[in-house]
Amino acid sequence: MKNEASILKVRFKGEGISPGSFTAKELGELLIDLQKGMASIAEHFGDKDWVDSEKILSLVNVEDKSNGLSFASYYPAADSGYDLMIKSANNKNLYGLPRGAFDGMKAISKLTKKKRCSAELSFEQDSENSYAVITPDDNLITPEEVYMRDTKDFYGEIIRVGGVQPKVWFRTFGGTLQDGIISKEIAPKVASKLYKTVKMKAEIKWLASSSEIEEIKILDVEEFEIQSNTDLFDDLRDSLGDYSEKYGSDLKGLIND
Repeated sequence: MKNEASILKVRFKGEGISPGSFTAKELGELLIDLQKGMASIAEHFGDKDWVDSEKILSLVNVEDKSNGLSFASYYPAADSGYDLMIKSANNKNLYGLPRGAFDGMKAISKLTKKKRCSAELSFEQDSENSYAVITPDDNLITPEEVYMRDTKDFYGEIIRVGGVQPKVWFRTFGGTLQDGIISKEIAPKVASKLYKTVKMKAEIKWLASSSEIEEIKILDVEEFEIQSNTDLFDDLRDSLGDYSEKYGSDLKGLIND
């Protein structure tokens, strides 16, 4: 254990802000969230013995200037943990923090919005001061709030088209019912394929933290003819060329190769 504690300072500043601007409950909840966050960082660093330690983080001082809070930790890697928090505040996102540390930073941000004030985070390491500011207009982005985009082809039967904001409902070959956004320009073309088997090119959007598709936007549609096995093998032979001659009508040899 370190002989001296590492100090993280959080100062809320703004018009009329003082220690009396915060209830004991608000400060208590902030301390708990920051304690959990530091414990999560300790676990992230592989220091599991510190996860349940009472000395992981504690509130040691409240300054009667705006509202300055000093949090002390005897955790050996506390400075590295503070550094992650400062960088997250400066970057306005929480990507660099373990998930368990999100709530502490969100609690600070929530108080700035509620009290319409800013929050200054700082700590001193090797005579150098690390510093960040969170304003009430800042939104700290978490990984699950980041969307990914790609294109994908959907195959199935269109079963409904319509709506003030045009949409198409379709059933995939796998039996899943899906819906997608369509523009007014492409809506007539999609509607002409009602109850037909189609291939639809779409732009999809999903959360970075999940593989579940959040939005489907149809870009184009065309009728799709389901081929028989014979037609598929004929197309495969045409594509294979010389390989087809080598293996004759038996394509199993090629597959096994």
